[in-house]
Amino acid sequence: MDDEKNGGGGVGVKDSEQALSDLLKYEQKPKAESLLPGSLKIDRLFLYDELLDFEIIKRYLNNPKQEMLCYIPTHRVWFPKFFYPKNTGLASIERTPKGEDKVWGVTINITGQDLTRLERYKGAPNRCHVCNVIVFDRGERRYPARTFVVSVPDPEPSKPSKEYLSLMVEGARGRGLPEDYVKMLESFETLD
Repeated sequence: MDDEKNGGGGVGVKDSEQALSDLLKYEQKPKAESLLPGSLKIDRLFLYDELLDFEIIKRYLNNPKQEMLCYIPTHRVWFPKFFYPKNTGLASIERTPKGEDKVWGVTINITGQDLTRLERYKGAPNRCHVCNVIVFDRGERRYPARTFVVSVPDPEPSKPSKEYLSLMVEGARGRGLPEDYVKMLESFETLD
């Protein structure tokens, strides 16, 4: 009977209005229910730079606890921004086409932590910003994490100071990162 009223088309105005109403109800659901990566509650922070030195991270977080050794595949460490107050290039990570490239580091649990002081130290959001990443543990299990990366690289990459690179190397060694990765960090040329 409804098909006759609608010219035999099969879908009437009432059906279209119901479909629109259902769509609007779906669109109004809270974004927290979304399965998009940006909406995940991420409770780990991946450290790969000077923050590997736990004496530094302790200044900005309450009782940080190392969770696991892990890496980000197909990425490399580089120093894309010169930071004048400390006279050093700042470490960041970037994606590479080489499958064997890895950035090793550790994660710490940041559940319930106030990151304000750490973000201020890192210069977020202008100098560095927080980025969501997937890290892999030594058993190849994947975990969502957050990390700091340089926001706007300089036109030409920089080099780290000896002091800055030493913090990274000693932190990597102290956290038990793979020795070949520590040697790779040691191979970076420094400014001084």
